Amino acid sequence: MEAVFAILDTNTFLHYLSLEQIDWSDVFPGKQVVLFVCPPVIRELNKHKDAPRTAKLRDRASAALRRLDAWADSPSPVVLSNAVEIRFTIHDARIDFAAHHLVREIADDHLIAALIELQGEVSTSSVVLLTRDTGLKLKAKAHGFSAAALPDTALLPEDALLSEKRIKELEAQVRELENARPKLRLAFPGASDHLALRFQRAEILSDADIATRMAELRNQHPKMSASAKTTPPSEGTQTMLYALLSGASQLGAVDPESIKKYNEGLDSFFTGYEKYLNKLAHFYAWESQTAAINLVLFNEGSKPADDVDIFMHFPDGFELFEEHEYNKEPEAPKAPAKPKSILEQARVGIPMAALGLDRYAYLPDLGPVRMPAGPSNVSGPKIKRTNSYDVKVHVERAKHGIEVALDVMYITFDPAAGARSFAIKYAIHASNLPTHVNGTLNVVV
Repeated sequence: MEAVFAILDTNTFLHYLSLEQIDWSDVFPGKQVVLFVCPPVIRELNKHKDAPRTAKLRDRASAALRRLDAWADSPSPVVLSNAVEIRFTIHDARIDFAAHHLVREIADDHLIAALIELQGEVSTSSVVLLTRDTGLKLKAKAHGFSAAALPDTALLPEDALLSEKRIKELEAQVRELENARPKLRLAFPGASDHLALRFQRAEILSDADIATRMAELRNQHPKMSASAKTTPPSEGTQTMLYALLSGASQLGAVDPESIKKYNEGLDSFFTGYEKYLNKLAHFYAWESQTAAINLVLFNEGSKPADDVDIFMHFPDGFELFEEHEYNKEPEAPKAPAKPKSILEQARVGIPMAALGLDRYAYLPDLGPVRMPAGPSNVSGPKIKRTNSYDVKVHVERAKHGIEVALDVMYITFDPAAGARSFAIKYAIHASNLPTHVNGTLNVVV
């Protein structure tokens, strides 16, 4: 039968049934069990026996020491059953503590040292530490040893009740901590994880449509002939200045050079307007395949979230861009101003400011006064193009029960390829969340 060598910790003697009352076949099934009692455990039991803390631990330590003393006086080895025996180590481990990152002043480190020394003596991998102490188990694991624990059925009755009570207390604390923390998720406005997009075909301007519009434009803005003259003003609009100048017939004519420049300006205007109509058609086609992606960070927990990083992944198949990159609708060119004769210019009148009668004429227009904006709680999206799109947004603080709107982003599908549904995967990290939050949003076209 394979043997297992187990070093006992102090709590085995303080909180569990005596060694002879424990069913070791439940702890190490099918194994020959050799239990080792080391000097550091006896020292700890003596401290508990003499300590003024609780009578219960003093009594248990005293009873354990009496049993150990009786076994120590018995012929060696002490056999508890056919498959279980007890052995005593009479000296502390003599290994180099510093070389194994152990400290002699720490009682637990003496048990780890005993494990290491016993491993060298028995030349087997079945050397374990019998403990439920988390710190001891972690230390044993760090040195390559496993740890075993006695079952709850071996606890002394009072300890079993205390253990159950402590478990319930810890469970309540965990629930309280779970509730008193941020609960973050990303969603579309309205708290939905689905967004429905509908795209419509753009109204296409055909060559015939453009030709018709240009013909209308030429009728609205006919060219001027070189002999063009001004229309005399009506009786009600004659002024003294006009009366003084009306004798000069040439003052009613438009300067030929101005007419020439105006007609040339019309040619440029018509050419530019035709280009504008073509650009407008392309813009409408682009806009018909473009949609806004508005996202909201929800904190549905009972505590604010701080220093939040949101990572999003968009698939390929469209162009993703920020609001400031949104294409502007092309502006229509303006027709040139029709030239006027001297008489027409005189009819308009002279601005009062030109005569110095408006004392406010030269004051600059400062416009509305704006205070400088403070730092934003939400950063703009940082979009990184790979084979797809990776986006990062930072939120300084998300109060509980509050929606934090992220900056709008836009997607544009290729009109030739068409639009299709896709998913946005996201991960949310916050400085006061133990783990990150993963989720998926669906955009349905």
